[in-house]
Amino acid sequence: MEAAARGWPIWMCDPKTVEFIGLRRWPNVQIVATSVADMVVVILRAQQEMERRYAMVEAEQADDDEFEPLILVLDEYRDFMAMVTAWWQSIKQRGMPTKCPVFEAVGSLARKGRSRVGDGHAPPEDVIGDSASSHKGRSGPAQCVRLLPQPQGQDGEALADRRGAGWRSR
Repeated sequence: MEAAARGWPIWMCDPKTVEFIGLRRWPNVQIVATSVADMVVVILRAQQEMERRYAMVEAEQADDDEFEPLILVLDEYRDFMAMVTAWWQSIKQRGMPTKCPVFEAVGSLARKGRSRVGDGHAPPEDVIGDSASSHKGRSGPAQCVRLLPQPQGQDGEALADRRGAGWRSR
């Protein structure tokens, strides 16, 4: 992964739990989340970080040219959607949204996060959506890679996860 060699922080969500095992010890791979709850947290934290950065630019505390990417990899999007949907239904209580808010976060990252979406099986507009029907019957993985600006000099540790820098799920 060129991003790791460049020193960019990488956060990964791995619904199959085994796809990125070999990357857990790579430099700059800060998170490899494999449980549903952990993947949801990683995505929501990435969205929070994106919003924080936009606020910095709006407040003129940072310029676009001061940023480097934070890479968020969400592999197997359809598997992720199915897992999150089942998990959400198992924990959902009265008054909570019908759908897990993480789907809105994924959409927000795709729209606003200077995203590059990659998938060997489906065009980007078919990868990001709130239902499996958006895939038009295609099979295979939907791997989404997000590029988010990060002020230089910050290594992402503060937002790496709720357990501290270098956390690896499982």
